[in-house]
Amino acid sequence: LLGLLHIYGLAYFLLYPLALFLFGAYPLFKLARRVRRALRFARKVPARRRSALGAAILGFGVLALGLLYLGVLPPENISYDARWYHLPIAEHYAAVHGVEPFVEGWFQGTLPHLSSFLYTWGMGWRWVHVVDKVMLCSHVELSLFLWTLYGVTVLARRMVPRRPMHLAWVAVFLFPCIFVYDSNLGTTADHIAAFWAPAILLALMRAWPRLGLRESLLLGALLAAAIDTKYQCVSLVVFPSLAYACRAVWLMVRGRGTPRWMPLATGAAVVATIAVLWAPHWLKNLVWYGDP
Repeated sequence: LLGLLHIYGLAYFLLYPLALFLFGAYPLFKLARRVRRALRFARKVPARRRSALGAAILGFGVLALGLLYLGVLPPENISYDARWYHLPIAEHYAAVHGVEPFVEGWFQGTLPHLSSFLYTWGMGWRWVHVVDKVMLCSHVELSLFLWTLYGVTVLARRMVPRRPMHLAWVAVFLFPCIFVYDSNLGTTADHIAAFWAPAILLALMRAWPRLGLRESLLLGALLAAAIDTKYQCVSLVVFPSLAYACRAVWLMVRGRGTPRWMPLATGAAVVATIAVLWAPHWLKNLVWYGDP
């Protein structure tokens, strides 16, 4: 929406992150109070000694993360797709201070590119060399990758609640392809797409018992964010959507304690949420290119 209004620029670069921070300031304050109480309680609990195996696993994870970060530092390491269209789209939007159609008929400009919208913020950094802009975009991707590791840990703890899972994030590095070109951090859309995977499954698990409206809307927003990132994210969308639909049918047929029409209403709200939040892709293409 900000891009359609053509207000990308230095003010956007400086004020937009501040606005996001202020928007979440009160929830952050409440969370900080909870953490403070938890730390106060934790001081009274005898410290658990870390095992040699746990220390080795943590050391391996830190080493692997450092090795991955070494590949982020040289700007020459951005991938071919980043040079081809992820960053050029962002650079174009930043140059014209907004979102515009590619009148020359550039096919790549019609693909889902939520990642390019994120990189547009980095490209809006004025008075610096393009290398600095690229490095800022690379660190945007890196920050989302770190949150993905955290999401893996939270998901593992949710699935196995009675076991210590604080080192579950290290398991990501047991798949060595992450250190290989085209799977590493190359300032593309792949790891931004992966960021949504744990969040979608956690939202599905949260909505599963009764398909409440708030939980369902959160799931719909995350599904829309995934397919706004890449067409390949259909692999992240199909299973949760089918599972949600099957659960809704089950609650309508066998559910107790809630009206039978409620799952149908929340399901319609999820579909509407996906359609609206997916609009930056399909509606833009329909209006500008005649094909969603």
